[in-house]
Amino acid sequence: MIGNLMFSLRFFVRIGQIAIISLVIAACSPTGDFGRASQMPKSVFDSFPNPADPDNFELVQSDEEVKMQNLMQRFVSIIEGQSWIYNIRLGARVLAGAVPNQTDYFLWLKSRPYASSSGRYGALSNDVQLDIMTLPAVFEAICQVQKTDARRITAAQNINDVSEQVLQAISLRNQKNRETVTVFVSRVQFRYDSYSYALENLLLESPNEMAREVDNRLNFLATHVQTAVSNQFCGM
Repeated sequence: MIGNLMFSLRFFVRIGQIAIISLVIAACSPTGDFGRASQMPKSVFDSFPNPADPDNFELVQSDEEVKMQNLMQRFVSIIEGQSWIYNIRLGARVLAGAVPNQTDYFLWLKSRPYASSSGRYGALSNDVQLDIMTLPAVFEAICQVQKTDARRITAAQNINDVSEQVLQAISLRNQKNRETVTVFVSRVQFRYDSYSYALENLLLESPNEMAREVDNRLNFLATHVQTAVSNQFCGM
């Protein structure tokens, strides 16, 4: 009998504790009568920039811009990311304040443990071919970004009451995209100049029939370089 009484007391005490905990949770929860949030915590809004603040306002990247940047990075990393440019940047000459120049690729090529000069010609030929295969997709992506920039400007000219912050953001994005393309073009030119220098000096040191194949590929790459330098990414 006493045991049953003690069990009953513990049971009702436990029920009371659960009820108190439930009331505390309900009092702290930011929900209304039907479980929906009655008011979002202020900290959620604090984490976003104020759209009216020109210091924080920035256009969202378009799909075209994201694709262009990804393809540019892929072009750079295919060869430069894990070979000659990377090693050059770690060298004492660059650490001392110098910048890579067109001789560095040839010096790097000579330092590689190839069994013969044919291996160096083959490596040069493969690097040139990789650029030839990669550049058309990058050029197309740049073209689409240029079209996107033009559409933004047209839209701003034809929509009434566009805020000054938006107009400024469009101008800044346009400028940023042009600067990105300019840097990319300089990388393309630098790669072509480096390959050309390497071929000329390989011919001086160890003439090889494979030079003809490399020269043909360089001539083809030169057409891509001219396209980039002349900013004809969307064609003539």
